[in-house]
Amino acid sequence: MTENRFKGLPYFLLSLFAAYLVIGTQTPKFSTPMDVAGFSELPVLNGGRMKPLDTVARTSLLLLRGKQTVRFGGKILSADEWLLDMLFKPADADSYPVFEIDNPDVLGVMGIQQTPNRYYSFTDLHPHLQQIEDQAHQVEQVKPDQRTRYQTAIDNLHNRVMLYQKLQNTLQVAGSENMQESVRLFAQKMAPVLMTHMAKGEKPSKKLIEVLQTAQRYDFMREVAEFYPIPTPRGLAKLDWISMGQAILDSMT
Repeated sequence: MTENRFKGLPYFLLSLFAAYLVIGTQTPKFSTPMDVAGFSELPVLNGGRMKPLDTVARTSLLLLRGKQTVRFGGKILSADEWLLDMLFKPADADSYPVFEIDNPDVLGVMGIQQTPNRYYSFTDLHPHLQQIEDQAHQVEQVKPDQRTRYQTAIDNLHNRVMLYQKLQNTLQVAGSENMQESVRLFAQKMAPVLMTHMAKGEKPSKKLIEVLQTAQRYDFMREVAEFYPIPTPRGLAKLDWISMGQAILDSMT
């Protein structure tokens, strides 16, 4: 079990904040525009430093695309608008051309013919993720100062794909349907099964196995989170912030 580091009112407030963020992962049902400016100012812990989400968005997009804006469908998205879609509408974001690839050998490995276009979407790369990972693992055996231009390029692409996937799985598991309902069921119906098992000391039941399988999803979010959005009672002063996955797991204890 995860250690419960929160007691009393602060932890209650943390749980409410976590619930608020989970609700926010649902696609809005109304046409009210999102408060992009307000979103961009929200503080998070990233790379051991407190940063506004605007900094996370700009830095991430610059690493992926070499620019701080995205052109798609005749529109220009700001870095903050792009990150909003990355976090809350990942299926839409997957179609945005945010990966800059200009090395013909890297394109050749994926079976993509080089054209004047240098930008590709995650949807374009998705069928070739295993090839990219395999090639990158081979490159890891070569010292950085001895790598060819191709080896450097494929390693760079692999790192950018990893960053992209970490961002999309920070607040929810990418591709999940109705994250809010999943967390509610885990908390209200499934988690008590674990408590019953611990009290009786019985062999793992089918329901307990389901609980553990669900918990693995949140543990995955904890491990891959690119930034930590939730402060602990000590967090404001000591940079002791936690991921969404960690907050969900902690709330179950």
